[in-house]
Amino acid sequence: PNKLYWSTEDNVDWVDAKRVIDTVGLDVIVYTESTGKILSINPNMETFIPTSKSILLTDLTNLTPTSIMQDGYLVRKGELVKMTLDELRLEKWEKIKEYRAFKMNDGVLIKSLGKWIQTDSVTQFQIACLHQRLLAGRNPGTVKWKMKDNSFVVLTDELISEIFDAILVYVQSVFTAAEVAYQFLYMEDDVDNFDYKKFFPNSYSDN
Repeated sequence: PNKLYWSTEDNVDWVDAKRVIDTVGLDVIVYTESTGKILSINPNMETFIPTSKSILLTDLTNLTPTSIMQDGYLVRKGELVKMTLDELRLEKWEKIKEYRAFKMNDGVLIKSLGKWIQTDSVTQFQIACLHQRLLAGRNPGTVKWKMKDNSFVVLTDELISEIFDAILVYVQSVFTAAEVAYQFLYMEDDVDNFDYKKFFPNSYSDN
């Protein structure tokens, strides 16, 4: 009785469902049926599109929406249930991997310039190609590179080597940070307050 389903592509059923939601006076939890993962709580129903989502209507009077997200709840068989410690750890590990991906692309400081350079996969590849040409004794010619502050610098042989080394060390440190965070995560019982970001190196967004 506290779950709503719809199937038509033209949203005819959804229009009727919204009318029901408006009358019951309960909180709306939007979640993924297969995993029970909560996607949002009390969304704007006028703009909400029910694509590949399920809804649970429940009373959150004694449990605020913020605490649900922080404490780690799932929806199982139409009921709101707290995640187990292992489930909390798996959820946190997903966030660590997301943060690792963010850090990987955020940028590293080139000390001789006092400027930050991109560290996305395209930049890594291009700098690696330039560095390989140097190692092969082939002059890469005049190359100008746009830094994170939108200024351009000429990549001398020395600068290409410095940038290559800086990116290499940075990328390795990001991967290592994620692995260390993972190890500490599984020694931690207070998963909600586990600060995984402290293990990662400084990057462009930290400055």
